[in-house]
Amino acid sequence: MSAMLNAEQSEALQLVVSGHNCLIHGQAGTSKSFLIKEIVKALKDRAVAVTASTGLAALQFQSATTVHHWAGLRDGRNTNQHLLQVIADETKDRIRTCSLLIIDEISMLEYVCRAVRDPSLYFGGLQSKKVNQ
Repeated sequence: MSAMLNAEQSEALQLVVSGHNCLIHGQAGTSKSFLIKEIVKALKDRAVAVTASTGLAALQFQSATTVHHWAGLRDGRNTNQHLLQVIADETKDRIRTCSLLIIDEISMLEYVCRAVRDPSLYFGGLQSKKVNQ
């Protein structure tokens, strides 16, 4: 474990290393990317994929790509059934062998969902409760 991590970051690292899903969020400059790099280092013997929501966000990590490219989703115009026909075998192998998928740059999405829906719940409680329309 890195000596440069604070207590919360160390806890998040330990959770991820031990197999738990983890949402890492915070304002810009709170070392989220640094923590992701530490997670990748700690799991260097596993197949870890680092993705981001945009190509620009992916540039800060070595070998990162967009989540859509990683998953072979192309431009999203295919139905689910057709997607499985057009996804390359290489992509299917990448998904089968991946042991940890990291998706960076979702903090702003989480913030917006929380602010619009329910500030007390992650992602504003998406899927956790019925929303009146």
